[in-house]
Amino acid sequence: MRAGCVVRFVRLAMGALVCALVVSLGGEADALEAHVEEREVVELTIAGRTDPKLEASLAELLRHAGFSPRFAHVARPSPKSVTTSPYLVAVVSLDLTRVDSIELVIVDARHATVLTRGVPTADCLDEIAREEIGHIVLFAVEAIRRGETVGTPQPRALVLAPPKERARGELETVVTLRTYANVAPVVVGVGAAVGASTRVSSFHLRGLVGFEQRSAVVVTTRAASARFEQRSLRIAVSAGVPLSARTELTLAGGVSADLLAVTTTALRANTERVRNASDLVPVLDATGGITFQLAPRLFVSGAVGAEMPLSTTEYALEAERNVVFLAPDAVRLVGRFSLGVSF
Repeated sequence: MRAGCVVRFVRLAMGALVCALVVSLGGEADALEAHVEEREVVELTIAGRTDPKLEASLAELLRHAGFSPRFAHVARPSPKSVTTSPYLVAVVSLDLTRVDSIELVIVDARHATVLTRGVPTADCLDEIAREEIGHIVLFAVEAIRRGETVGTPQPRALVLAPPKERARGELETVVTLRTYANVAPVVVGVGAAVGASTRVSSFHLRGLVGFEQRSAVVVTTRAASARFEQRSLRIAVSAGVPLSARTELTLAGGVSADLLAVTTTALRANTERVRNASDLVPVLDATGGITFQLAPRLFVSGAVGAEMPLSTTEYALEAERNVVFLAPDAVRLVGRFSLGVSF
């Protein structure tokens, strides 16, 4: 019995020793792997829309080569300083905010050299573009790891500036709602606008010229009826501030010339039969709203604000007693809704 107990004890001790050895070796392997990953860090910052296929491809290529990729996402490219770290090999920035190309900026974190490359993408990011981006990033970081000079040296800490974007044409269809007078609580307008836009720093600047046809206002009294028809030519500028990858806060101001045509028809014999008149009214307006990008070249926006005519005229019928047909408001509330395309 004693011999059996000794054998059983020896077996248990050997099993425990084997388990401890396996755990120890596993821990050392994990520690070694973590240490290797910590020494070979590549930071990748993607600006703009997300592309899971591109991110997965880059992660696979870099891990297979022995690097530890770390991804971050931002709405738009912004100035970024490279932090000093003994484990950081390179910093890669990919600008996906542009429609026709993707700009890569690869920084040697140890020698502060910069390599910039552009990859054309037409209207979409396809497999060919993803493969080209992956090869550029992999070859560059491998060369940096070997100690080769990649890119051009920078005298100071790198600051990644957003790329300059060329001006684009824009075409919009516009629907407006506005208060006008006590006899016309709401006037609806439909029109179109054409202009151009560009980006300066983080601001999206636009300039538009638009024409609008508005719903007629008809006022009828016992003496006569009057029909007021409005058309407007407007010049506006706006600035958009990014809130996310597809959303902007837009502030706009404009000046317009409203053409008001009045046709008065007499309903009694002692009044003038028909009278036509027109008036040109300058108007200033200011609005604020949101612009949302539906697709790379398609966007929708909504804004609310106020407009103020620089001259106000009461329209009345001259008869035995003056009958006031229309007295426009001195300040009007306005809402604008538009669907636009850039080209």
